[in-house]
Parts: sequence; structure tokens; C-alpha cells
Amino acid sequence: MSIDAYSDGDRTNRVLSHPIAQELPEKISESVEKWRNPFREAFLTLRGEVLDLKAMMNAMQGRSN
Repeated sequence: MSIDAYSDGDRTNRVLSHPIAQELPEKISESVEKWRNPFREAFLTLRGEVLDLKAMMNAMQGRSN
């Protein structure tokens, strides 16, 4: 009811429920699913680097023993 009051009952003034923009909510949900968390990506990259360093250290210790 509040949306109807703000748009003065005119559906062409609405953004999400405009008759032309019927697929807009689907597009929004699809784009949200494609977002990537940059902190997670950085964490995974750094974790891989630390694991590579640990593997190199283990290999060097194995050679010295």
C-alpha cells in the first residue's frame, strides 16, 4: 500500500514492479549469485602460498636428513 501511495497509483512510476521490468528481480538474483568475496579469494590464495612454503620446507628438511 505504501508503494502505491508513493507512486500515486501509477505503475509506470515503479521500478521493481513496472510491467516492462518483470525480469528485473531474476536478473538481480542472478548477479548476486555471481558475486565473489574478495576476502575469501585472498585467503585461499595466501593459504595456498603458505602450504607451498611448508611443502618446500619439508622437502628441504627431508634432503638434509
